[in-house]
Amino acid sequence: MPRGPSGRIVVELNPALKREFHAALAADGITLKDWFLSRVRAFVTDRRRPQALDAGSHVLSPSEPVQLAAKKEQKVVRSKSTRTKTKGK
Repeated sequence: MPRGPSGRIVVELNPALKREFHAALAADGITLKDWFLSRVRAFVTDRRRPQALDAGSHVLSPSEPVQLAAKKEQKVVRSKSTRTKTKGK
């Protein structure tokens, strides 16, 4: 889709999906513009997070504590297997 200098965004949707989408927005009491702006702000904020990590601030992602715990468990298993091999010699 072409991009121009205006602030407008045009998206083509299947008419049935468009009706369902507008009905869901109305049920939630939110306008399409408010919903879209909320999602755009969240998307842009999420994209900025890796840059903040370069500056020295660190925010854990939801899966990061699990990944860190798994790394610690791997180290423990490795150290036990190393000890076992050493004892066997």
